[in-house]
Amino acid sequence: FMWPQYAVEPARNNLRVTLHALRQALGQTDVGKSLDQEYVVFVDGHFALDADRKLWIDVDEFDADFESGVRLERQNRIPEAMRAYERAEILYRDDYLVEDLYEDWAGARRERLKDQYLLLVTKLADYSLKQGDAFGCIVRCHKILQKDACREDAYVRLMRCYRQLGQPSRALHWYDICARTLRKELDVGPSDPTNHLAARIRAGQNQPFGLVQPDLEHV
Repeated sequence: FMWPQYAVEPARNNLRVTLHALRQALGQTDVGKSLDQEYVVFVDGHFALDADRKLWIDVDEFDADFESGVRLERQNRIPEAMRAYERAEILYRDDYLVEDLYEDWAGARRERLKDQYLLLVTKLADYSLKQGDAFGCIVRCHKILQKDACREDAYVRLMRCYRQLGQPSRALHWYDICARTLRKELDVGPSDPTNHLAARIRAGQNQPFGLVQPDLEHV
């Protein structure tokens, strides 16, 4: 039962409010609508979504675009794969059901979707970097760090991008943020390759603009 702590009438009022909000969220209200036009129907004493109506669910679309990107990437159809990842990227506005953050039933799916999002945004960042699109890479790196501030590979990409844009001071600024964050959150410092990259930037040495692997072997 919903709202078992309430008496019948307050629970009934809560139900009315919830149904109205649900219908609004689905793009329909109960004003001027007949029963067969509604997504939410009352059948045999129960409220349910009308199984005969086609519903567009962003989470399902995100899953489909992610899987499409993976499949296309395995077929070496990289530009098409990146377009599929971009569609999924647009759909991911926030973590799954953040309003139910402590509900166990939503936790596993939330983490899976977040992992998929971070994977595809990383792939898009690398693809942007490979294509010489520093701005596109920077945007994706910020998205990665918004979800996981300890992603050293994202800081490395930012360093390389800003060096490519002729802003070595900004590149070193991101190195400093990386070092502070890793020390504060994980009690470790940047890896040797990251330190070497920072040293080369300080020395004013140039390096071709290219793909940064997540394992940092190419920095």
